[in-house]
Amino acid sequence: MNSNIISSKSGLQFHPMVGVFLLLFCIPVYSSENYLVLAILVIITAITWFLEMVIKIDVINRRYKSGLFKSWDSLSVGGYVSIFTETSGQKVQARSQSTTIRNKELRLNYIQGKVKKHIYTAKSKEEAEKVALRLGEQWDVGVFDGMERIWLKEKTA
Repeated sequence: MNSNIISSKSGLQFHPMVGVFLLLFCIPVYSSENYLVLAILVIITAITWFLEMVIKIDVINRRYKSGLFKSWDSLSVGGYVSIFTETSGQKVQARSQSTTIRNKELRLNYIQGKVKKHIYTAKSKEEAEKVALRLGEQWDVGVFDGMERIWLKEKTA
C-alpha cells in the first residue's frame, strides 16, 4: 500500500434492501430449476450484503474517494479536519415490541465553510487523532476535536 493513500472502511457499499430484492429473484429461478443463474444470483446477493464501502484519501494530491464506483474528489484549500462521533439508529418493530439499534462511529470530516465531507472512519480515538494530525500537517490545516471541543492543531492564516 502506498504511504500517501490512507483508507478506512465505513459501512456497506450497497443498501441492504438491494440484497433482499436479489434474494427474492432467486425464488422463481429456483422453481424453474435454472441452477446456473441461481448460483450467480446467490453470489451477487452475498457480494451486496458483505462488500464494505472503502474511503480512500490521497494525502499528497489532497483528494478523496468514497466507495467503489465513485471518482476522486478534490478537497479545497482553507478548510480544517474535524473529529467527532456520529450516532446512527434504526428502529425495528415486531408486532407489539420495538427496539432501536444504534451505531457509533468516529469520523473525520473535512470542513470548508458550510460544506462537510466525510473522509475517514476510525476504530479508536487514538487512530482518529493520529490520522487527523497527519492530514493537518500535510495539508497545513487545523484539526478540531469535536468531542473535547479543542483544537489539536491550530488553523493557519
